[in-house]
Parts: sequence; C-alpha cells; structure tokens
Amino acid sequence: PADPPAYVKIQNPDYPKETITYTDGKTSGKYGTVNLGLIADDDKVDLISYLVNGGSNGLQERRNYVLTLKNIFKYPQDCVNKDQKKTAASSGSTSVTIRLTRKWQTDKSTIGEFTIDNSEIKGYILEEKGPDTTVSGIEQRVPVGTYNLEWHAGTKIKKGLKLYNDVVSKSRAILIHSGNTADDTEGCLLPGSTKSKDFVGGSKVKLKEIFDYVEEIGIKDAKIIISQAYE
Repeated sequence: PADPPAYVKIQNPDYPKETITYTDGKTSGKYGTVNLGLIADDDKVDLISYLVNGGSNGLQERRNYVLTLKNIFKYPQDCVNKDQKKTAASSGSTSVTIRLTRKWQTDKSTIGEFTIDNSEIKGYILEEKGPDTTVSGIEQRVPVGTYNLEWHAGTKIKKGLKLYNDVVSKSRAILIHSGNTADDTEGCLLPGSTKSKDFVGGSKVKLKEIFDYVEEIGIKDAKIIISQAYE
C-alpha cells in the first residue's frame, strides 16, 4: 500500500517482493506480493492481519480485496461445490456400490481392501476371523456375497451402515462402523486408511469419508459386495 498505517510502517515489512501486472481483457492493474514469513507474536499480529486482509481491519476492505483477487485469478462467482451432488450423479453414480476383497487373515482377524464404484474412495476393512458363518454370537466373519445397505441408529453405535441379505438378517446388526482391531467388532466391518497385522488405522476419518459419500449419492439401492482373494 502507498500509505500504510503507523503500526505497519513501524515494522518495516518486506513488501512488495514482486510487482505483477494483470489484465482481464478489459482493464489492467498491478499488485505486489508481500513477505509473510513473520512470527505471529504480539508485535506483529496487526501487521500480518493488515497484509493478509489487504488493508485495515474491516468487512468492506476484505470484501474489496477478495473481489480483486477473484478478478486477477478469474475465480468463479459461485461456490465451486454448489453442484457437487449433481456432478457425482452425472458421472454414473446412481447408487452406492462398495467392493470389499478379503486378502489377509490370521487367527484373530481378517483384513481386505475396499473401493467404492465411481469414486476415489478406497482403503482397508478389518473383520472378525474366519471361517465364514451365518451363526451369530461366535465372533466370526459373515459369508462372502452381496449385501444391501441401510442406515442404522442405535444406542451403542449411534450411526452406522447395516448389512443384510437373505442369509444375514437385519436383526444381526452387522454394521460398518469405526474401530481398529477385532476387539472393536462383533462381526461388524471396520474401515481404515492404513493397515498392519490385525489392525487398521485412521478409521474415524475413513468412516466419515464413506458416510459423506453415501449421504451425497443416497442410500437407495446401496450395496456392498464381499469377495475373497487371500494372499
């Protein structure tokens, strides 16, 4: 700025580091880059605020600064995520399909890799040990196959995705919920972003990623297909 306030002048900030000329085809102007490599201590809070805001504190100054940046970098006027749901649907994601391939098993747990069709979501899922069973209460994984999904709300697990089909009933409450080891499940599926022996990590973050996608696309006709290819 040509005439910065006293609290800026006294710090003698290193600006502009570079002066850049821009044009949008109709008008042109210049702006300068500034050095923000400053420690945010009590003496420099006002200075950093001034440089980041592009002027003195105040709504109008910030609004004008953002509008100038949008003009320079040609940002869209509307939020870029406004049509996110429409975009996902137009890409072919009319329903959610999760594909889980079981690949590693021990005497304590089973771990597989999963993907979600028409998305970039992928990770690992930990389940109970084998062999597959339809019998409840014996701490073993459910059989391979295709399962429908629906939302679950309960007292122990407040929010989850419930698996069910002709051989595994809804009353079994086999859920996709967060957790890290077989101690955290009674037949349920625990997603994660990392894995090690009998363990998946980053479960809560990965679960939220799954939930957000299902909420975006919708639960109607959602399913999970479980297969096996053990190494």
